[in-house]
Amino acid sequence: AGELARADARRDGHGREQRDAQPMIAPDGQQLVFNSSRSGTFALWWARLGQPDSLHAVEGLRPEARQSPDWSADSQQVLVSGRDDAGQPGIYEVAPEQGQWKRLPIPVSEPLQAIYGPAPNLLFVIGREGEGPVALSLFDRAGGNWRRLAQVTGASQVRYDRRTQRVLFTRLAEGGLWSADAGLSPSSLREISGEVPSRWRFRTWAVGNDGRVAYLRQEAGCSVQLSRIDQSQAPLCLETSAASGTNGFSISPDGSAIYVALAVADGTDIGIMPVPQTASRPLLGVLKWLPALGKPDS
Repeated sequence: AGELARADARRDGHGREQRDAQPMIAPDGQQLVFNSSRSGTFALWWARLGQPDSLHAVEGLRPEARQSPDWSADSQQVLVSGRDDAGQPGIYEVAPEQGQWKRLPIPVSEPLQAIYGPAPNLLFVIGREGEGPVALSLFDRAGGNWRRLAQVTGASQVRYDRRTQRVLFTRLAEGGLWSADAGLSPSSLREISGEVPSRWRFRTWAVGNDGRVAYLRQEAGCSVQLSRIDQSQAPLCLETSAASGTNGFSISPDGSAIYVALAVADGTDIGIMPVPQTASRPLLGVLKWLPALGKPDS
């Protein structure tokens, strides 16, 4: 990694913090999408590198703060986890340069993450059906008819390595990284790492164009350390003071740059809102996840 591109926390003209997160560089190396509150509301933003005037938000889309967008192989679209006006989770396919988007009719009651597979009609989706377990599924959406081709239960985060045509994923129940072939066949499941990513930093890893997996961790004297899971290179300290976001980063196609959000300031604002009469479904969904991760509810 030759340089570090930062998406930092800044202040707007009213003294409120602006938080930029999850910067995802496109496969063409020319476009960047990220989630940000710089406009006053949390939104997906797009820009063409080297063209500051191209920066704009995708209007009307409400992205999920915990999941990174995923680019298509042709750099034309991204898959975004978001919520509708009723707060229900969904997966949206977005043409960020044009500011156009649509909700995908994925046949999963609670979709949490989606990424592109080896072909435009193939998507890997992590989600939950009712009270059932969280699972990673491979869907074929050809012709508008969504068919589930394969499934692996217990996955918490997924990436697709286009170079080796393998699926990489973490699990809810334990730290480590696993791989499978593009069809999620049971015989192809392999453990790559038994320790990292940890269960609590299961989104802080990325796959480079060379097929190597990079992982962000915190060590003594280095708040943001970039390591290779295969230990093919010595760890690189990217930042000694500011902490990195835990919800995703990306690697440039040529491997020369890491795009990561750094928390350079901290603070809170006070907001006032009506208290709902009943607990919302999104909150209950979070509470369901905590026992699975071994965390207390508070």
